[in-house]
Amino acid sequence: MHCKRLSTAAMLLMVVIPGLSRIPAQTPASSQSTTAASAPLGPVLAPSPLSADNPLQLTVDHGTISVADIDKEEEWYVRVLGFKTVGGRKTDTFAHRELRIAGVFRIDLSWQKGSARHIGPASDMEQGWRHIVFKTPNLDHALELLQAQNVEVKVDRSAKTNVITEMFIHDPEGNEIELQ
Repeated sequence: MHCKRLSTAAMLLMVVIPGLSRIPAQTPASSQSTTAASAPLGPVLAPSPLSADNPLQLTVDHGTISVADIDKEEEWYVRVLGFKTVGGRKTDTFAHRELRIAGVFRIDLSWQKGSARHIGPASDMEQGWRHIVFKTPNLDHALELLQAQNVEVKVDRSAKTNVITEMFIHDPEGNEIELQ
């Protein structure tokens, strides 16, 4: 694993995302709403007990990617990774889409008029989102599904067993997604 390359947020996602589906849904009374736009989009995690390891009782909610073509990006995340569009808004200078895999994670896509992408692929020498990491129980199956959709996949395998240890894919704008 490339731990030295991962941001703290990406490492947090690797640890927390697999356990989200095992945590019971709980919505605080003060945040309940009857409108679809503000209704909970997945499990609202119960606060963790206060501890020195997590004094703010943090849980994972979502990540946001600033994109150039929000429609193309949305279509890719829905088609390739199985996200569902659950919300959004648009003006002449701003667009926002909320995509969710129920019980797992939400990714928000944002487009801002006049925004520009960094030159070249993300690297350790560039500030910003390096990549996001998802776990899957069967990398071989995930590889088959991705290849069936003509997604380019970089596969890392164990030198001893030839078993897939991790895979890397990129969305249409080059944002890296690691699967473990």
